[in-house]
Amino acid sequence: DANKRMYPGGSFDPLGYGDKGAAELDTLKLKEIKNGRLAMFAMAGFYAQGLATGKGPIACWSEHIADPFHVNIATNGIS
Repeated sequence: DANKRMYPGGSFDPLGYGDKGAAELDTLKLKEIKNGRLAMFAMAGFYAQGLATGKGPIACWSEHIADPFHVNIATNGIS
């Protein structure tokens, strides 16, 4: 069955999530989709930050950690 091979409970399920029942499996699938959407939104924030400041997220984070009260969204001069 092709459907079983593509989702937990099929051929690859090392943690045994497919054994919890159909309702729990549907809940886990929905949580995975929501997590993916949140990750895409966070990535859009990284792109916007890079366009606004000309720096990457790690460089901005390093500057913020060094001086959190003077290097933040309220004091960057762009927002």
